[in-house]
Amino acid sequence: MLSLALGLARILSFLLLGLALALPWYRVPVGLRPGAQDSYAVVFLEPHSTVIFKILVAASLVAILIYCSRRSATPMRRLTVVSGIGLFLLVLLTTSFAPLTMQRCAKVAAQAEWLTDQNFSLILPTGDSLSEEEYSYQSFEPLVSITDVMPRAFQVLPAPEFTTPLDLHLTQLPETILWLGYTSGFCQFVGRGWFCGLFGAILLFASFSRPLRTDLVPTKISTWRFPIIALIGGIALEGFWLVFPFAAGTELHRARLDASEGGFEGARIHLDRAFGLLPSLRSNTDMLFERGWLDRRIGQTNSAESRLVQAVEEEEEHLSARAWTHYEQLLQAQNSNEIRAEAYRGALRLALRDLNSGLEERAAARLSDLLVLDNSCIKANYALQLADLRLHRKAALERDVVQFETVYKTFQSLEKIAPIATAHRRLAELDFETNDAADVTEQLRAAAKE
Repeated sequence: MLSLALGLARILSFLLLGLALALPWYRVPVGLRPGAQDSYAVVFLEPHSTVIFKILVAASLVAILIYCSRRSATPMRRLTVVSGIGLFLLVLLTTSFAPLTMQRCAKVAAQAEWLTDQNFSLILPTGDSLSEEEYSYQSFEPLVSITDVMPRAFQVLPAPEFTTPLDLHLTQLPETILWLGYTSGFCQFVGRGWFCGLFGAILLFASFSRPLRTDLVPTKISTWRFPIIALIGGIALEGFWLVFPFAAGTELHRARLDASEGGFEGARIHLDRAFGLLPSLRSNTDMLFERGWLDRRIGQTNSAESRLVQAVEEEEEHLSARAWTHYEQLLQAQNSNEIRAEAYRGALRLALRDLNSGLEERAAARLSDLLVLDNSCIKANYALQLADLRLHRKAALERDVVQFETVYKTFQSLEKIAPIATAHRRLAELDFETNDAADVTEQLRAAAKE
């Protein structure tokens, strides 16, 4: 019976590793393209880390095939090599894929965290899907406001506050987990391919650690040395990936020291070095603001970062028209992805402010412009749905709901059913007002299904 179980586990391990090569490991929605019959298909962005690890898995399978086909290899040697490769893959997948993706693949990581923040702004107890007019609005009450995406200071990874390993304490365990790549954005969009590789490696190690024949005794290295080597190797890899936050924290500390002493040029150099060590830091709102502030101090008032600081200040001073103009300029294609993403967030806040102020026409126009630039933004789409509902734009609302549902279904969050149901209920309310009884029933059924 044990031999049968081991045999099935071995077959399943190779099947899972084969699936890991075929399925996506990590992908983030970045847009929509039109499909047939008013439908849409999601456009995904995948990090380079998936290619690296798929090559690694394929190379491991080829190595197993080549070694096991050698006549000189004894049965016990084959078991040892195969189980060792399985443990090697397990350690790498758990300790290196997440940090490589979230630390080095900055564009993908930033998009994942931005979409995750939008999701939280919809599904949390203080979010829109639980406080919108579908749940609390009555005809005699004022309209309920759309909340901003919080926190307003966006970050992919927290800025390191330490300079040496001695500064790292147990109280910083949550930040350490984030620096090692296991962020909300990673957990939200990690794909089945990574899980197939993970469980395939586990089964490969476990099933080949024991022989099928009872007359073969596992060697010592396969019974107890491999796990110890794997543990030491895993700790070493985690330490390796923490080197980059440590080094970036040191550069940030030097930048602040130089800035406090008036050495703004040196501070900017250290800040750029921190971005090079930890590329995902470049997308953080605070880091962009610091870079813009330094540019202004040395007289480079025309840099994109400096103009971004000016737009944020105008927004805070309620100079909405001027802030919108500057955000529009920063959204141009010649600017970096980080600048355009931060300008997009600022423009979205202004559009939500218009909607909450009762300026539905202007809000709808601005939100539509933003969705032309990025139709994967679920927050802008959700707010535009409310604007179209108030303006009785049925065709536009139907398009909004289809796009919203198409993007949102790529999320792994179970709570996504509430915003999707809310979107269908908005359509049902508009159908009710236009006396479209058949469509009311269809939309209510769709809302109840979610």
